[in-house]
Amino acid sequence: KIILVLLLSSIFFFFCRKGKEDPLFSIHSRTARVAGDWKIMKFDEKQTTTYQYPNGSSLTQNFNRYFGPVNYEETTSDTGSSSQSYNGKISLSEFHFTKSGNWNSKIEYYLYVPQSVGGYYISKTRIEEEGKWEFNGKQGDLKNKETMELTTTSSNHFFYTYSTYLGTVIDSVADSTYSTVEQKATWRLIGLSNTRMKAEINSENTFTSALPGLIGTQITNSKFTEIELNQ
Repeated sequence: KIILVLLLSSIFFFFCRKGKEDPLFSIHSRTARVAGDWKIMKFDEKQTTTYQYPNGSSLTQNFNRYFGPVNYEETTSDTGSSSQSYNGKISLSEFHFTKSGNWNSKIEYYLYVPQSVGGYYISKTRIEEEGKWEFNGKQGDLKNKETMELTTTSSNHFFYTYSTYLGTVIDSVADSTYSTVEQKATWRLIGLSNTRMKAEINSENTFTSALPGLIGTQITNSKFTEIELNQ
């Protein structure tokens, strides 16, 4: 009888799995599994941004980036130009989720570009975001709590650059931007356990810019990201 009960329990939990890489059995709720401090092990993002200017012209930019615990790579291109690739190092990459439905993330990386004579152009980018999260209900073929919605309510971007010549800093620029444009992203949870989260993230946002030089420009930004996190 004990064997039969265990077998039936395994079958029950197998068919109750949400993501295809979910564990067969977990004593923790999905909310408890999401909550905690997570380190990014893989982040593969493909982003397209379209600018529709008030004069009727438009520009499309593509931005792809990939990083793990150490190395960082990014490629940029836009309409009518060749692409550029940069390599660097990750210094910080983490997410934090609470059971009450809050989240925040911090990503920081360095890019290194050799200069023609004895030096480097170096930049540091730090992105800090926060907002709310919740599970979605059943949607078409997607099961209840197979996806979750992340709303970004605050986004801070800090950018610092400096140039070196034979080990001496010869020029430096520090800047930061702050955005309060609310954004939403849907995370499809491919695998969720106490120590591992794997998801596919889709987001698309359209807004009209009020920044100098872009006033009245309609900007559409779409992203698809594959992400894996470990606790």
